[in-house]
Amino acid sequence: MHDDARPALPPIKHSRLVLSIIACLLLFLPSLTSCEGLPNVDTTALAQTAVALQTMNPFATSSLQDPIQPSPTLEVSPLLWVAPSETPLPTDAVEGSLIRASYDIAADWGPGHMHDDFNDPETGIFSCHEIGTSKSWYGDDGRYHISYEDRGRYVWFWTAVDILNVYVDVVVINGQECVDRDSAGLVIRGNQGTDEGYLFGITCGGQFHIGFKGGPNPSNAICSVVDQNTWNCSSLTTLHENEYISTGPGAINRIGVLTNNKHLTFYINGQYAYYIHTDDFADFNTTGNVALYLGTFQELNAEVSFEDFNLWSSP
Repeated sequence: MHDDARPALPPIKHSRLVLSIIACLLLFLPSLTSCEGLPNVDTTALAQTAVALQTMNPFATSSLQDPIQPSPTLEVSPLLWVAPSETPLPTDAVEGSLIRASYDIAADWGPGHMHDDFNDPETGIFSCHEIGTSKSWYGDDGRYHISYEDRGRYVWFWTAVDILNVYVDVVVINGQECVDRDSAGLVIRGNQGTDEGYLFGITCGGQFHIGFKGGPNPSNAICSVVDQNTWNCSSLTTLHENEYISTGPGAINRIGVLTNNKHLTFYINGQYAYYIHTDDFADFNTTGNVALYLGTFQELNAEVSFEDFNLWSSP
């Protein structure tokens, strides 16, 4: 780990960008907040956003990944914790998660240039989809949900933004029936056309994963960062321990990624977690899109929800 190699942060730009985005239809469950057609689009604001954030297109898309097989000896884990009767209150959440910590690098930046509190699908920046046994939706609880009824798969849902240097973070809430290796998090510097990018996420069991899809790795494989100089493209996902991750069903964590040219720095609940230089791995994308993902290691009940998505351009 390179604690001494964190990139310096110049002052944050305070100009707020406006992003016009789609809403979509999700009518298959009455308890879900539906995405109702396209909102009115301010074409001037959209054009300004496209220039400032290099927007590829105004529509978000989803990506369904091929199975990533776990170890042949890995059994589907039983629930490691009894699910709480309700989601923890902010006062119950681990420090730096639902409420941003004072030591968080974005503590004084204000809302991101792109922000989604997931309260309104008509103004949200992510899409609602149902693909096979996976689906995403804006819930009545003010969260963005992803679920998937299959084991050993990843699914992610894109935003339209395409940008080089950012700090992006989001609050991740574990599903109420998660098992130890169910995971969720961010895809950064993604390419919607080739369906690739870098992944950073945490597991229900309290570990984090850094990986990438694309570049020199085998087709459709998601490679894992093993250490600062090594990656693994086999079916065995490499996970890293971290003392700052809150574990178990319903646990709340905030994860963030700072991209500074070829330097990627990862944060968990406001604390520095890891650092990589993309030249040492797969320097296939120097810019790209952002997505939210779910990785499953159980058959039926994998689900995650997200709150408070923020993206600051050129921090």
